[in-house]
Amino acid sequence: MEPAGAAATDADYAVLAGICGSKSTRLNYTGFANAAQHASNSATTTLAQVDALKYMPWMAPNWHYSIDTGYGNYHALLVGLQKRFSNSLNSIVSYTWSKSLDNSSGWFEAENGTGGGSVVQNYFDPRNAYGISSYDLRHYFSWSTVYSLPFGPGQKWLHTGIASYLLGGWKANYLFQIRSGQPFNLNVGGDPAYISGNNGSVASYARPNVIGNPLQGGCGATPVGTRGPNGFCLINPAAFAVPVASYGNMGKMPFRVPSFNNLDFSLVKVTPIWESVSLEFRAESFNLYNVVIPGNPGTTIGNASAGLATTQGNTPRELQFGAKIVF
Repeated sequence: MEPAGAAATDADYAVLAGICGSKSTRLNYTGFANAAQHASNSATTTLAQVDALKYMPWMAPNWHYSIDTGYGNYHALLVGLQKRFSNSLNSIVSYTWSKSLDNSSGWFEAENGTGGGSVVQNYFDPRNAYGISSYDLRHYFSWSTVYSLPFGPGQKWLHTGIASYLLGGWKANYLFQIRSGQPFNLNVGGDPAYISGNNGSVASYARPNVIGNPLQGGCGATPVGTRGPNGFCLINPAAFAVPVASYGNMGKMPFRVPSFNNLDFSLVKVTPIWESVSLEFRAESFNLYNVVIPGNPGTTIGNASAGLATTQGNTPRELQFGAKIVF
């Protein structure tokens, strides 16, 4: 994947802009390869008739099989601004606007993301699994800065003396990030497409049918987009129904968890002790303003937890202090 773009620079600043894209083939495509090759109605179809639709009717339907027929593509616009280190300041601002599509983001449910078990709901219809990648981050903005206070040896002021000793050697750093939330998928329990037959069963592979607006209403008494006694409501589970004798009509990965934002900050003081020996003290804060971001929701329609995020999706604020002798 080669980016194409342009750059404008002067002594202190650089502006970068570019576009990039890629096409991927021979990716892992995984699903229930020994299930029936199309949906049936349990009211009118026998198990033996379902078995006749399998590659190997005498074997279990619930083993995963992977082949290299997956495909995907990625496109992005990248913009950046850098303030090169001068006058004790270095700063980099970058933004990426991108989109990633595929019909399988990796091995099994792990790399296919939250609710990934229904990404490939019909192994014999790869087009049905084509959509947003589980790792797609549509918008990503970051801003990092390093600033050295202009005091002490080699700086603008207070080169010598006790004031230089106390005020010199201080450096502040921060990294701010904000990005789109990651996609998640939904599934329904059971075998709604009736593809198991004899010798075992497959379940939780299908997506639901969309019958309403998932972003209106709520999770019981908790409106969508708010936190209630049972968790944070991301989607309205009543906007979905379990399909009958078919696969669900919901597309792949249509929803996202709330956007992520974080600020890390550190303060460093280097104090000379003797010749090439110095003491370095660090005070660091991760998630400085202690933002709480909801985690992944329940993804199985019909369960009480569907649509509700009951965990925290980021790490609470952490404070860290340290010191070391440098020689």
